[in-house]
Amino acid sequence: MNIALFGFGIVEDYYPHIELVIQTLVKTPHTIAIYDEFAKKIHAKGFKTFDCAEYNETTPKNFDFVFSLGGDGTFLKCAHFFYKHEIPLLGINFGKLGFLADIMPEKILNYIEKLENKQYRICARTVLNYTSTSEPIVQGMALNEITVQKSNNLKLIRLKLAINNVHAYSFWADGIIISTPTGSTGYALSLGGPIITPDSNTLAIVPIAPHSLTVRPLIVPDSSVIEIEAHGEFTDFFVSGDYKLQQVKNLPKLLIQKSSFDIFTVQFDDMSFFEILQNKLQLGLDVRK
Repeated sequence: MNIALFGFGIVEDYYPHIELVIQTLVKTPHTIAIYDEFAKKIHAKGFKTFDCAEYNETTPKNFDFVFSLGGDGTFLKCAHFFYKHEIPLLGINFGKLGFLADIMPEKILNYIEKLENKQYRICARTVLNYTSTSEPIVQGMALNEITVQKSNNLKLIRLKLAINNVHAYSFWADGIIISTPTGSTGYALSLGGPIITPDSNTLAIVPIAPHSLTVRPLIVPDSSVIEIEAHGEFTDFFVSGDYKLQQVKNLPKLLIQKSSFDIFTVQFDDMSFFEILQNKLQLGLDVRK
């Protein structure tokens, strides 16, 4: 197998653990390549990458799998980096919660063996594209969510939402989130959005602090074309796709729809989505002691 290792910024305490993972992987009979910018950071800390090959943005992406070394934030950066290459991603968790990066480093050899024996399945995860319909051009993609928010903490913005060219509702709020099933356990969940299984062909529309009790989250098919108009006085707008943020003064209309590309992740049978929810979110835990 040809395996790419991707990393970004990881706290210094984890570098020895990363070095151990790399050392473990290079001892397998597989070809290992590491993202060159990440390799520089590791070398700068005095740790080794054991003569791994390196790759960058221009290197042909002929890998069988990509291992993301970090937390969920690193996994999202990895997904953006390998977007359109359709290479399955697997997250090694050096972070905290770890919904996307859910494999612990000490179990890496166990899961390498499962990959070798093809004891896994591939999950196709919905990706969203967004673009403004007029100047200034705002565009990007998101695996988790797209958000539109105000920049002035003291002011609300008025949002107008249309789905497939049909007006849905208008409201005053701090902003709005359009979440994929993957992003439903993130920002959207903290705002009262539903948990959506990764294989659901749906999107969640979750208002951020709406100025009305009649405004509620919506679930729509992921085939929907969503239009958002935002207006505000004395405030600019923040538009984000996952971790990428852009500030604009005017946002007459933002068009959001499902991408023709998916992000593929590796799933193992000994780790179901609901087990992850139980372990990470304590789903169903009875705290009445």
